Amino acid sequence: MSGSRRYKDITAPIYLFFGGQDLFISGDRIQQINTRFQELGKDYRLKVYPDADHGFFCNERSNYNQSAAEAAWRELTRKFSLATGS
Repeated sequence: MSGSRRYKDITAPIYLFFGGQDLFISGDRIQQINTRFQELGKDYRLKVYPDADHGFFCNERSNYNQSAAEAAWRELTRKFSLATGS
């Protein structure tokens, strides 16, 4: 089963973040994901960090992007706090 078919099974709010310089996940694929989530009426936020590469969030990788990772972390923890009421 392809990943996009499983999107319908997602019931929790989701935050998707991608690196704009990622060679593994193309801009076209990101747009397909965005379109599918919209079609399904999912509670989601999708963010592309233009200067970030694949795995930019992992500080143990050579392509770690501190500013993008920190921004993504702030947004992720904000979403989590809103969802949990903490």
